[in-house]
Amino acid sequence: MAQSTPTTRERGTHEVEENCAEAGGPLSSFIGCTKNRGHPQFIPVYEFSADHVRPYMPGEQQKGVDRMVEIVKVLAEFVVRISAPVVSDQRPDTWEDGRPYPFVDRRGRRTNKVGSGYVTCVTRLCGKSVVGICRRGSCPRGTAEENECWKIQVATARHVVYDDSEARECELVLFDDRPDGSDSVTLTGGWSVESADTEKDMCVLELYTHDKVLGRRLENIWSRRRAALWTFSKREFYLWWTEMFRQLLQDDRLSQLLQDDRFSQLLQDDRIPLLLFNNTFSRYISHRLSLLLYYTVCHDDSDLTVVISHPHGRMKYITLGQVDSERPSGRQDNCFTYTAATCPGSSGGLVIPLRFWLLSARVTTHCFSLSVNCGLSGGEHSFC
Repeated sequence: MAQSTPTTRERGTHEVEENCAEAGGPLSSFIGCTKNRGHPQFIPVYEFSADHVRPYMPGEQQKGVDRMVEIVKVLAEFVVRISAPVVSDQRPDTWEDGRPYPFVDRRGRRTNKVGSGYVTCVTRLCGKSVVGICRRGSCPRGTAEENECWKIQVATARHVVYDDSEARECELVLFDDRPDGSDSVTLTGGWSVESADTEKDMCVLELYTHDKVLGRRLENIWSRRRAALWTFSKREFYLWWTEMFRQLLQDDRLSQLLQDDRFSQLLQDDRIPLLLFNNTFSRYISHRLSLLLYYTVCHDDSDLTVVISHPHGRMKYITLGQVDSERPSGRQDNCFTYTAATCPGSSGGLVIPLRFWLLSARVTTHCFSLSVNCGLSGGEHSFC
């Protein structure tokens, strides 16, 4: 049975599945989990429905609940399982606070560690400039297809995949949503680290592929994700977020943080909901401010947060919970806590505070467990 390794009180316990002997399949075939015995909170994607969401949104009309289910199911298609068999000899001895870094005792060795991640970007590239850019060793040399490829970026926790030496050996599995794994797609070789931050526990992997079927499938999911974001009519969107931003103006924490007069003017603009996805506005809702916006605008007792991951390296599951508006002791970054259930294998999984996503189209990664009913996110938010 796999156990996770303690790190710090503030960080909690990482949730990489350390000895994944069998990947895929249902959790019902996994025996020995001491954290969530029987895994009653874990919902297969294909079973996820409004009945699961309704208890968290008791006052919402059925139309709104159905929309949330649609959004979760679309975003779930981006979640991947990551098998990372190599432990880099470049992993640090400790975190910045001096506590041991995960897997430092196995540097330079091979393991059966497995975590989760999610696709953050799919870009189609064409022309002679893409020739030879793919590092998978299966490029269609000398054909027209050589001039077309897709760049896929995947976010995960850095303690799941630390650097290029680990990324090169990674196996990522997409669309493993069913017990028989019949629809899954495996990508092995050619992965590299595009960016990483140890203290924020963030890593973005990158792959170039000429797989036209996969590329177009991911593009289609991305289009459906965009449509789901704009499911709300313009009038609903305007009225909802106008009221939310009015609340912001009365919040002491926000007034203490705001130092930029331009942003203050934006908040007082009656047209503010129409500016939400304007590039200029997007620059202002990143990093610390984005989380403050989340806390002040979105948090209430019924707020819904979703975690989607591959617990114990098995097929994809959804868990639901609520966001805790109190930051963990000693944390000054964008990390936040939530009550959605997680298990080893969930590290790097997708965390969606749903109202925050509707505001900013941003999500984050699951990184640590503080207790059985309390997870801790990473310190970086990405678009998804």
